[in-house]
Amino acid sequence: MHFIFIIKENDAPFAVRKGLEQRLHEFDSLLRQRGDSYDIYSVEGEGDGARYARIYNDLHPNEKVCFVACGGETMVNEVASGIVGFDGKSMAILSLDEDVCGFTACYPQLDFTNLGAILQGSFHNVDIIKVNDSYSLNVCSIGFDATISKRFHLQKLTQKHRRLAMWEAVAFSRFNRVNVVADGFKLGRKRMLSCTIANGCCENHGAKCAPQAHNDDGLMEVCYVKPMSLLRLLYAFPRYFKGEHLGNRHLSRFLICRQAKKVVIESKDLIEITVDGEILPGVHFEVEMLPRAVQLLLPQSSDL
Repeated sequence: MHFIFIIKENDAPFAVRKGLEQRLHEFDSLLRQRGDSYDIYSVEGEGDGARYARIYNDLHPNEKVCFVACGGETMVNEVASGIVGFDGKSMAILSLDEDVCGFTACYPQLDFTNLGAILQGSFHNVDIIKVNDSYSLNVCSIGFDATISKRFHLQKLTQKHRRLAMWEAVAFSRFNRVNVVADGFKLGRKRMLSCTIANGCCENHGAKCAPQAHNDDGLMEVCYVKPMSLLRLLYAFPRYFKGEHLGNRHLSRFLICRQAKKVVIESKDLIEITVDGEILPGVHFEVEMLPRAVQLLLPQSSDL
């Protein structure tokens, strides 16, 4: 197996790369014993990770390669997008810094910072969501949730920034004119507060939007939230963040939750959908599930 570690440029790319090289050196003997090799690639801009993976896969169609996403949600999304549709290509997730990856919350018992556990892990095929020509391994959102995710994507949020992001969403994203149709069934009426379409259970800003989600069942978890008063929203937000909104008797009449294989989103006005943190503008989005389309190398459990 050939491993390609994909890292992002940041304020100190040399330090990050040096740290990764040091960790790889510690496991060099393990790699050689397994007959594995590796390279490190530093992305040069947004979307470069996905482009690099696609070009590499086109040039090496018969090579078994595992692309290791080193970073947070956006990097994981890029690597996953770059291997969809290619046979014999897989991916892994290695957390190097403070970047948040909501998708790893699907596996709370696994350590994605332990390179040794990753190299000795096992492969598992997981679903991925296609959004027009883009992909989402974790969560897509529109409306209130999208505003918070967008702000989180633009800057690393302190507790103060988290509160500002919420108030920005309250001010601008409480009454959204968007039509959402899940497997032919129209959700809600003319206006909505937010809607999440999830493959994973947790968004990158920490909200457990889909606590019952499974990333290998071929179904998306759709949660459509109707408009509500500011007072009820303040009640709902902490419960939604903790994943306690489902089954809550005070919130049930505001929620439409169902599983779906395809969701169509339409708006007369330009809206934004967040796709694993990436922000896509448009008026029409077709969202569909691609079952078990990504081969993921999961870290070996410490319980084994």
